[in-house]
Amino acid sequence: MERAELQTITEEVAGHLGKPWKYKPAGEHPWSGRIVDGEAKIILSSSSGRITVRGAYPHGYLGWGRELPSITMAISRGAEVLAKEIERRFLPKYLPLFDESVEARRISNDRLEKEQIVRDAIVAEVNGRVQAGGKIDFAGPGGSRGNIEVYGGTITLELRGMSHKAAILLANHIATLKSTKPKER
Repeated sequence: MERAELQTITEEVAGHLGKPWKYKPAGEHPWSGRIVDGEAKIILSSSSGRITVRGAYPHGYLGWGRELPSITMAISRGAEVLAKEIERRFLPKYLPLFDESVEARRISNDRLEKEQIVRDAIVAEVNGRVQAGGKIDFAGPGGSRGNIEVYGGTITLELRGMSHKAAILLANHIATLKSTKPKER
């Protein structure tokens, strides 16, 4: 099947699927046909007289090794039948996985946003700077240096070159934190 033919049948299938699905012109992907509903994408490709239907998901949010739905049909069945088979066999499997991936992305973005708020507060407190990868580098008392890493709900603190006196003061401060609630930012 020629690329133009694939685009034509994809446009016809989109018409039969109806709203909210719309045909998306090939653009940078002329070897596949795309039917979209917002972020959800049905992707059609062809080989040896058959159409393969699969979906697109937000990148990296379904986990690795998952079996993703796809269906294959003879092109000769026509656009109307292809659309009905997509509705019957593909969409009931694809849409729940798509929704799951969108929710996983939302949760991840929320976590990253919270991490950034904490990272910004720590940078301000220690007069540090954020390195590649998100670690905070800072100079401590008495020539000591350190790194702070914020990940999820945890903080990893690494200190080097701290004097015994400064280490004891820090340990005392940590001990007082056990009995007081730190100010939230």
